[in-house]
Amino acid sequence: MLSRVRSADGLVVPDNGGMSHPAGAVHDDAPPAPAPVPAPQSTPVSSALASAALGLGIAAFVTGWAPFLGALLGAAAVCVALIALSRGQSKPQAVTGLALGVVGFLVSLILSLGTLALVAMGPDAREQFVSGFSPAQVAEADAEDQNAVGGQDEAEPVEEGTRDVGGSVDTEAFTPLDDAGFAAAVADPISVYGDQNVVYGEVQYIDETEWDCSALVFIDDAQQTTWEAYEVSMWAYESADVDCAELKELGELSHVALSITWRGSMTTEWDDGTVEDVLSGEVAHVEVLTPLP
Repeated sequence: MLSRVRSADGLVVPDNGGMSHPAGAVHDDAPPAPAPVPAPQSTPVSSALASAALGLGIAAFVTGWAPFLGALLGAAAVCVALIALSRGQSKPQAVTGLALGVVGFLVSLILSLGTLALVAMGPDAREQFVSGFSPAQVAEADAEDQNAVGGQDEAEPVEEGTRDVGGSVDTEAFTPLDDAGFAAAVADPISVYGDQNVVYGEVQYIDETEWDCSALVFIDDAQQTTWEAYEVSMWAYESADVDCAELKELGELSHVALSITWRGSMTTEWDDGTVEDVLSGEVAHVEVLTPLP
């Protein structure tokens, strides 16, 4: 039992069994002070995507002049840059890659669309787009040049008589047309695309400067006795031989029978500014007939 005793100065204090503590002493059983908590350290943010976006953007900007390639790289740069920004990665790199990617994409896209448009053009329209002159204008200029140097006003037709200027071609594969079949080809050239037929006509203009060598011929499904009877225009061309083997021996006003494969139509602008879709046929065999009066 805890007893109380009176101290010398008259104060009553608990009796602790003869044990005393000096004034101001600290008890050994006091609780220890809490340990300090270390301050949190920030984890460095990766910038791999931002760096990739910058690299793709530079590649897209450099190859923007190349159709399709620059557009693909530019689209990739934009996508990677947006992902990098959403993840809080290096903003300067991501924004720079985004801007370069957009520029490369737009430039390449414009060039890609222009390339597709040129491919879709017919050879005559493509030549006119590149040179700025229609085949008829080129023919007129050639005639003026001939007159300037004392040449003939117009080409002489091939000598009278029937002769074959074709090579070893299976002409039996090319079938004659009747009036109804010819009218159907004129009305809808796409419906007979790839068909092989024989047509007759008179050559009006030959252009050996074309990449596939072409001749403008007024045609019909049967041989006529006057040139006025041939009323339908057709571009006859050879794409298999750049030397123009079948057409080079012809002259303007030549009366011919042509073994052709129908190739749809070509958009043509004439001297008076009118634009017309003209029938098109790939020539495999030419037979020269008696000249027309």
